[in-house]
Amino acid sequence: MFLFFVPLVVFSQTSSSEEFSLKTPTGTILGTLTTPADAGTDTPLVLLIAGSGPTDRNGNGPGFRSDAYQKLAEALSQRGVAMLRYDKRGVAGSKSAAVREEDLTFDTFIQDAVGWVDTLRKTRRFGKITVAGHSEGSLIGMVAARRAHADRYVSIAGAGRNINEVLKTQLATLPDSMRMEAYRGLDSLREGKRVQKPNPLLYSIFRPSVQPFVISWMQYDPAEEIIKLDMPVAIVQGGHDIQVAMSEAERLREARPSAKWIVFDAMNHLLKDAPAERNANLATYNQPDFPLTIGLVEAIADFIKE
Repeated sequence: MFLFFVPLVVFSQTSSSEEFSLKTPTGTILGTLTTPADAGTDTPLVLLIAGSGPTDRNGNGPGFRSDAYQKLAEALSQRGVAMLRYDKRGVAGSKSAAVREEDLTFDTFIQDAVGWVDTLRKTRRFGKITVAGHSEGSLIGMVAARRAHADRYVSIAGAGRNINEVLKTQLATLPDSMRMEAYRGLDSLREGKRVQKPNPLLYSIFRPSVQPFVISWMQYDPAEEIIKLDMPVAIVQGGHDIQVAMSEAERLREARPSAKWIVFDAMNHLLKDAPAERNANLATYNQPDFPLTIGLVEAIADFIKE
């Protein structure tokens, strides 16, 4: 059963922020709802699903601080759109919802997102609900949007290929023997079979406790899931994203040619303009004062309000 409470409301001239909680069978997930100051029952709302790793509601994690999600929420509220963002399980305010790594699956994150949509809809405070997923959250959002019967969906810097293929690309520079061993292991996981004796040098990918999550993740192909959506879709991508290539977004577009195509040539993975050179690009990950890419908020708000 999913419940919510609103213990704190912070107002500004243009928006207000409320802390929301989602109670799940394994713990409570906390988030922040940011709404326009004049919000009414017809105000559109977007649920933002974070990317991979221990990411908090503001879009920050170990080793980087961008405040990208917070900036997005505040900017959208100025354009008449409410946004709910939340700390992932085991992170910041959602630490109580942490589960053992061996018990965590990709479907756990999907169920969390569905729970948020259901909870927000039951408040009867908003109009249409959009699900938006960033990076890993893109695929989570695709499935959750369909299951929760959302009104719209937005992919932001999302992969277009199965994670099996993505990982193979990332491991392509390994020595031949190790690369082939890794590829065999990934293909085994794709078939739902665990790797019994993982190579210690590949332990980060094939450690026994993480294999259930990877197996469950591999059951979903983004290009197949985006076709299933019976709602308007937008695909957002940055040309200077060094984590997710433009080709990934193009694969989603090929699968869903009717999707609204929103591209910013200089935008990086954290939704800010950055140099194409890798080190200079990464340097912006720890500059929270950097503004979001010009035009990004307007494009997303326009799609949501269409």
